[in-house]
Amino acid sequence: MSSRSKYLCIKNKLFWGMLFLMAGCGWNNENGPQRFDVTGIVTFNNKPVPRGTIVFSPDKSEGNSGPQGAAEIRDGKFDTSLKGKGIVGGSHLVIISGFDNIDPGVKPKMSSDGMEIPQPPLFPTFTIKKNLPLNDSSLNIEIPLTHD
Repeated sequence: MSSRSKYLCIKNKLFWGMLFLMAGCGWNNENGPQRFDVTGIVTFNNKPVPRGTIVFSPDKSEGNSGPQGAAEIRDGKFDTSLKGKGIVGGSHLVIISGFDNIDPGVKPKMSSDGMEIPQPPLFPTFTIKKNLPLNDSSLNIEIPLTHD
């Protein structure tokens, strides 16, 4: 395994570990802040990302707080109202992991909240800052070919 592959593997394991830890730290939808749904398309190299996750983390450096939102990416599309959690609005760090399709004979790993964790990564985890509205919205993101 090359050093870049090891780096990507470790980076993805850290990302998923932090995501699982933070998933239990949010509010209950019934008792917490109002959430809004986000739908959209995620592309990489001008093609839909086959599978992945998109996480919306309120940007504390901009004074935003609240629970994270998340959704699965399937064939480039995501929708927090389906198998995910809505957002609180305001400034967010949007964290995207994308993966190639899985061999149909291999049973995928599942996260604690029932989301599929496919492998291997299509690109290194991508993070972008976005100011999201206080209502349901859509967001389309093109992952650049090179990023940190």
